[in-house]
Parts: sequence; C-alpha cells; structure tokens
Amino acid sequence: LVKSCDEIQQENLSQSIICTEFGGQTSFEHLESVSSNVLLPMISNPSNQQKWGEVVTKEINDRFHTFLSSTTILCGQLKGETRLPMPA
Repeated sequence: LVKSCDEIQQENLSQSIICTEFGGQTSFEHLESVSSNVLLPMISNPSNQQKWGEVVTKEINDRFHTFLSSTTILCGQLKGETRLPMPA
C-alpha cells in the first residue's frame, strides 16, 4: 500500500510503502481478508465517493457486499462449516 503521493524512490521507499501479510490458509481466505479489511474501507470512504453519483455509489456498495457475502459462505464451505455473512 502506498502511504504518500510523493514519487517513490530508493531513498524514501520505507517511508512511502506499507508492507504487510494477511493470514489465511487458502487463497479464498486471503481474498476474504483483503476484501473486507482493505478494499471495503476504501470503497466505503466518502472521500473516495465524491465524484461518483448517488446511484453509482449505491450500486458499487451493494455489489461489493454481495461479493463479500459470497466469499464468506465459500470459505465456510471449504472448511466444512456454516458461515453466514455479517448483515450490511
């Protein structure tokens, strides 16, 4: 993840980029974690929605929540568990 808008160079690399590792035994668990902990806050942030119309904002949020729900259910099925998504 990039922390600043400055040009990234060798000298400022450690100050400009955040590196982290998300857990998960399968690629679907990793996808679920990244989607809910990184992408959802970015999509839900009103500052990122300023140039979107009201209909577009609602549509993107609804479809992304549907995607997250499907991912949660799939991860549960892969483990032989019943996992229900959190209500939006």
